[in-house]
Amino acid sequence: MKMRIKILFLSFIILPILGCSKSDDSTEQEPEQEVVDPQEPDITEGYMLANFSIDGEMGHPPTEENWEVEEILTDEFNGASLDEEKWNGLHPVWSGRVPSNFVRENTTQADGNLRLKSTSMVDDLSEVNDPENDVWVAAASMTSKAKSAKPGYYYEASIKASDLSMTSSFWFRIGEYSEIDVIEHLGHSSKENLAERLSYEYAANTHVYGPEQGPEPIGATYEMGTRGREEFHVYGFWWKDATTLLFYLNGEQVMEITPAVPFEEDLYLIFDTEVFTWAGLPKIENLKDDSKNTMLVDFVRTYKPATSDFDGGLVKNGSFNQSELANWYWKGTIALETNTLINDGEVFSLQLAPTGAVLQEVQVEKNTAYTLNYKVKNPGGSAKIGIFDIEEETISSNDSWSSKNLTFNSGDNTKIFITAENTGNFSVYVDGFKLAKQ
Repeated sequence: MKMRIKILFLSFIILPILGCSKSDDSTEQEPEQEVVDPQEPDITEGYMLANFSIDGEMGHPPTEENWEVEEILTDEFNGASLDEEKWNGLHPVWSGRVPSNFVRENTTQADGNLRLKSTSMVDDLSEVNDPENDVWVAAASMTSKAKSAKPGYYYEASIKASDLSMTSSFWFRIGEYSEIDVIEHLGHSSKENLAERLSYEYAANTHVYGPEQGPEPIGATYEMGTRGREEFHVYGFWWKDATTLLFYLNGEQVMEITPAVPFEEDLYLIFDTEVFTWAGLPKIENLKDDSKNTMLVDFVRTYKPATSDFDGGLVKNGSFNQSELANWYWKGTIALETNTLINDGEVFSLQLAPTGAVLQEVQVEKNTAYTLNYKVKNPGGSAKIGIFDIEEETISSNDSWSSKNLTFNSGDNTKIFITAENTGNFSVYVDGFKLAKQ
């Protein structure tokens, strides 16, 4: 009886072992799972780095240099009348190009523009003995108060030409010997063989007078993609040095002129309208048509080399003055603002439209106190600005620029992300980011 129990017990042990052995021979073992540490979230996901360009039609100086605004030659023309501390509403020494004369009342400011109107003094050309040499057109002009334009500066103006056989001009003169014509654009030549070509032509020129008189004018032309009378174009001029004159269209250099002699003297800045008889006389019906007879200037801005660079501390490009929004990640709708009234006289600020945001990665020391300084303007809107996941603050509506500072400790972090995000429904403007240890 005892023997039978032992045999049965052994058989129960052996059979499972054999079964397991058979299964091991026919079934492949699963590989061991590798244990992976969870990755840190990518804070920059959804953002872009660089690949950002400034809208040239908004105007801006060449980004390879560091600039500051020259206020005396800068105007957004948003006031009710001409700023007489900056401008003469009539050319101080020249009456205009025959058969036109400058008339003070034809220079006005309204609807955010300088308006230079040209009108007719007659109802029919039969009233004029010699239409090319007798004055019958009332033109317009505006100049700076003094010879404030200097070599080394960058100048730009947003201009929509008149629809006349007259020039819409932006130029510099009234020195001893030099003239620089940034643009003399004929909006609509009355000569059919010239009308189409000239309506697209960006024509720049240089002249020498007085003690240096003798050399012929040296000019350059560029064919624009649209007519000067159809829309505003930003015409820029970098008087880089006495022999290097660079001309820009909507932020892009398109021409260069080396003048016959070095242009080293200070000059007046001038806007005006003139009759060029070789391109045909203006038609009286057009001179009487307010939809055609006015040259518009949306802004003129002048920049001079900055006396010092902006110090952003550990923040790179904290003033947003570098091209392509260098060193900043961005998403949504953003823009570099160049309107000097919005920017409180600064060259650039960053505009964040609703949902627009930027951030910058900065290396820091652990367990160290830092202060972030910045400026913000958010009329009617709101923004969240600060250090991502460490210390951020919500900025409510603020109609004017406000300087802010934020103090925090880096804790265990060796890198942080400075962030600015529009959380409202109106544009937010930021500028002047600086990060430094306390």
